[in-house]
Amino acid sequence: MTYVDKTKTTRAVARETAAPRPQPRTKKRQTSSRKPWPLATQQLAAQLVDALPRLRVYKGQARHIGAVCGLLARIGVDASDWTGEGLKTAVDAYSAAHGIAPAELGKQRSPLAYYAWLLRATLDERPEPNRRRHERAAAETRARLARQAAERAEEQRQRERIAEDADAIAAVIEQMRKDYPSVPPRRRLPVAS
Repeated sequence: MTYVDKTKTTRAVARETAAPRPQPRTKKRQTSSRKPWPLATQQLAAQLVDALPRLRVYKGQARHIGAVCGLLARIGVDASDWTGEGLKTAVDAYSAAHGIAPAELGKQRSPLAYYAWLLRATLDERPEPNRRRHERAAAETRARLARQAAERAEEQRQRERIAEDADAIAAVIEQMRKDYPSVPPRRRLPVAS
């Protein structure tokens, strides 16, 4: 062993006693633990943005559709019950019933927040979702059409029975004419004035 091997340099001693150095800062790829929104929610958000274009832009920049999906999820809108146009119609009906005039676009700080407020207030009134309303109307239409078809079938059966008995009916009518001949009407004499 040599003298050089036994002695430590100042630099080596400093490294041993120094605080640990931080790890080098490299950008780590961040993975999101969030799952994508359900397709039905995304479609409802897209329909809503199509019906209300002011939800598409915020401070002059395009808004991601995920913001509208988040709004719908927070409020608890079931995408299987509503369509974008149905939500717009329900909010418009609520606004008209309660005398709420829509705020001008320039005066809204956040059109999405404003619409969220209106949507929450509307859904608190418990309006019937438009898809359920359409399903009920379709069921009523199907029942009405089935009822009308049954009535037409009954009328057709009645016509067929009458057609089958047409000869017998004609014979009965002819016999009635023979048995009860019509009496010629009496002539009235002119009244003298």
